[in-house]
Amino acid sequence: MRPKIELSIVIPTLNEEDSIPGTLENLSAQKDLQLEVIISDGGSVDNTCAEAMKSRLAISTISGGKGRATQLNAGATKVKGDFILFLHADCSFSDDYALRKGIESIRARRLESDGKPCAGHFCLNFKRSTNKPSLAYSFFESKARIDREGCAHGDQGILISTGHFKQTGGFDEKSRILAETRFADRLRCNGEWLLLPAEIITSARRFEKEGLKERQTLNAVIMALGAAGREDFLARIPDLYRNGCQGSRADIKELLARVIAMTAALSEHEQSKFWENIGLYIGKNAWQLALFLDEINKFCGVSAGKNNLFLAHYERYLEKIFCSRFSAILAATACRTCSVAFSSLLHRQKR
Repeated sequence: MRPKIELSIVIPTLNEEDSIPGTLENLSAQKDLQLEVIISDGGSVDNTCAEAMKSRLAISTISGGKGRATQLNAGATKVKGDFILFLHADCSFSDDYALRKGIESIRARRLESDGKPCAGHFCLNFKRSTNKPSLAYSFFESKARIDREGCAHGDQGILISTGHFKQTGGFDEKSRILAETRFADRLRCNGEWLLLPAEIITSARRFEKEGLKERQTLNAVIMALGAAGREDFLARIPDLYRNGCQGSRADIKELLARVIAMTAALSEHEQSKFWENIGLYIGKNAWQLALFLDEINKFCGVSAGKNNLFLAHYERYLEKIFCSRFSAILAATACRTCSVAFSSLLHRQKR
């Protein structure tokens, strides 16, 4: 008799024929559980699905509408396991028992909390083309392990019981790029969001091809626009995430110019609300400066421990100040002034 499937892994794909074989080979090394993999394809024009079917794992493929949330929801309708892992096509695990440990952590926490809903994500580690130490990547990895709003993304994996997922209503398909981040934040608010005791390795290919500074600037703009309630702007900006991470470095100047132009087209009331929300977002995320100082200490060997002293002091003494309406107004005014100056500079350059 075939063992019961305990874990269903849903992988959304779009032209991932180069990445998917390695990911599936890595998953086949996972021990002490029976799993299946569902490839939810968004219209690949390469051999993604054909390559996936070569795996020795139990593989099924479905094709449908393009879009991360749409693909994840579609894949979730086909699962047979007690748990679902939503996983990107370029992720892997260094520990052969990573998935077993993740499932047991969630089960144990549910018992401890008398059945309180909980889900989890893994400790993030970037796979880069070089082993040279990087303060920036170390900071991003540390940030992904912080239990704060907006820190969890799809590249950390999302592990959740099938029953719990059905109760959530799934991913919001209107959220587009931010669907996984919004879903993780909902899990935090309505239950527990666990940092699981294993590491997930995700490819740094997008950062390396588009430029680390450029990609992170794009990510910051995406998060800020989402926080400001202007996801309609994101839908009107092409190539925020290029298929297969192909192409040259991201054009930050062009991106900012488009955002400023769309903002200028809003009514005065809408503009005021937009910049107010941007100011609130900046204030709420000032903690990242404290975390970066902690990371500098660790990177330089000043603090070898895991305690984030600057962040702890920020949370105790400064967070209420930075999250105040006064700070939000200051940040909004500064951003609006900078946008006007940037727009004027671009106009002079074009003349």
